[in-house]
Amino acid sequence: MRTKTSPKWFEATALTFPQNEEGLIVRKSHTYVFDAKSFAEAEERIADQVCLFPSEQEPEVTKIAIAPYREVFLVDEDCDKGEIFCKAKVIFITYDEKTARERRQTIYYLVQCNDINTARQNIDKVLSSSMIDYRIVSISETQVIDVVLDVEDHNE
Repeated sequence: MRTKTSPKWFEATALTFPQNEEGLIVRKSHTYVFDAKSFAEAEERIADQVCLFPSEQEPEVTKIAIAPYREVFLVDEDCDKGEIFCKAKVIFITYDEKTARERRQTIYYLVQCNDINTARQNIDKVLSSSMIDYRIVSISETQVIDVVLDVEDHNE
């Protein structure tokens, strides 16, 4: 399991219009997550990504939004590729000695996995070395089909 942190994650959705086996044009929605510096860069990168799909019509970018993820957990390239991406809501619990109160911080992660149970295991594997107490509040499957990292990240 490798993790990737970015100052800003974008979630972008595009429609493509491929032909099915009967020759009919169908609409397909593709959602990606990018580590980009701006909306313009995210839009450019999703346009590059959906151009890989053969289509009768020009692909349409339908949505770009800042994603809430703090970090993305990706399966190692030498392991089985995760089939899905899950959004995990994790609460970190710390104790403030000055005020004698418990503090809670909510963080969202995007986890590549084969199912929700595997997502929980992956989160536990990554966070188990942390000294801070945490609680996994929810895990849900997303429509994300891939995380596209910056070109510089592939060279590391």
